[in-house]
Amino acid sequence: MIRHTTLLLIVLAVSACAPVPVSREAPAGPGTTSTTPADDRGAEAAPSPSAVLMQQARSHMALGEYPAAAASLERAIRIEPGNPWLWLELARVHYAAGDMRQAEAHARKASSLAGTDDAARRAADNLLAAIGG
Repeated sequence: MIRHTTLLLIVLAVSACAPVPVSREAPAGPGTTSTTPADDRGAEAAPSPSAVLMQQARSHMALGEYPAAAASLERAIRIEPGNPWLWLELARVHYAAGDMRQAEAHARKASSLAGTDDAARRAADNLLAAIGG
C-alpha cells in the first residue's frame, strides 16, 4: 500500500510539471503552456476541467488502471470533443491496455482533428505506425 501511495505521489508531482495542451486557445504542442493571470498580482488561473481529467488519467495510467484512465479521458472528451490531444491520450491508454482496434480508431480521430497542429498530427501518426495501422 505504501509503495502504491509513493508511486502515486511521484506520478502526480511529475505530471504537475508536464504541460497539458487541452484547450484550443492554448498552444497545442508538447513543451508549451499558457497561463493567464487570475488577477493583478499575477496568480495563475485554475486548470481547466479537461486538464484536471487528463492528469487524473495519467495517474491512473501510471498505476496500470486503464479502465479508470479511459473513463477520465472520455469525460474530458465530452467537455472538449474537438481536442486532438485528448483523443491521442485515449488512444495511448487503449494501446497500453492492448486494445489495438480502439487505439487505432482514436489515433485516427486525433489525426483528423489536428488541423494545423503539426505536433498533434505527428504524434498520432507515430502511434498509428506503432500500432501498424
